[in-house]
Amino acid sequence: MKHTKQVKLVVSILALAFGLTCAGQRTTRMDPSDPEHPFNTPAPASSPASDRQLNLWRDQAKAALFLPQTMPPVAARSFGSFVPMPGVIARRVTFASQYDLRVTAIVYGPDHARGKLPAVVVVAGHGGSKSTWYEVYAGLLYASAGAVVVTYDPVGEEERNSLHLSDARAHDTVLPGPDSPARLGGVMIGDVMSAVSYAASLPEVDPGRIAVLGYSMGSFHAALAAGLDPRIRALVLSGGGDLDGNGGSWDSSSKIMCQGGPYQSLSFLPDKGAILYALHQRAGETLILNGVE
Repeated sequence: MKHTKQVKLVVSILALAFGLTCAGQRTTRMDPSDPEHPFNTPAPASSPASDRQLNLWRDQAKAALFLPQTMPPVAARSFGSFVPMPGVIARRVTFASQYDLRVTAIVYGPDHARGKLPAVVVVAGHGGSKSTWYEVYAGLLYASAGAVVVTYDPVGEEERNSLHLSDARAHDTVLPGPDSPARLGGVMIGDVMSAVSYAASLPEVDPGRIAVLGYSMGSFHAALAAGLDPRIRALVLSGGGDLDGNGGSWDSSSKIMCQGGPYQSLSFLPDKGAILYALHQRAGETLILNGVE
């Protein structure tokens, strides 16, 4: 019942926006009087960052995560379709990401589309993939409401696992090399952006109405992707999204490869969380859903 109410709320927010497992961490902030971190304060900044500064931070953040300024061409391939429920058609596809990687996905949509449709990219939590129940449920739910929904396998899960294992969490394996966490985190964030590219390439999709919905670990990657990709017009974060500043809880995450390391690579930003959200705010709205213990 609780999950149903949350999903209904998300549907309502997305409908308004379109015109239609890492748990959340406690946020900590540094001393707001510290002159080294003038943005680490809940008070309004006395001198808001200029557009030029924000654009520079975006470019620098991409470079720190080894993301290209422009994602690779979509180069989508289709592997058939099926009908998971009346009124909804699902397609098995792959599309290109960085380093010549292929992202395996299932894309849901209404079987009789009229006009240009909104799109939702769903980003899985730890151990999740396109076959996880909440990904399937989101695909069916939003497609039946009239949206195109892209669900995909994160690096190391399901069809992107060498043994095709689910809940493998292979992206938690610490790899050698000082830049390995930033690179792997960049791949996972880049996959979100590649999924947005795929959605925007579909003739039935309105590229000005693309949302990203992230769960748990996926909310972390979705939040960073939305700060770096202005094509993401609506952002919904469930079980996460509490980005903090330098030296905070996300920097010290035990998930070094997919969270702690990538976030540390952005420590050149005066206040990472505030700047990333400010970057996304220029393109669209954000809804954060977190439970209370």
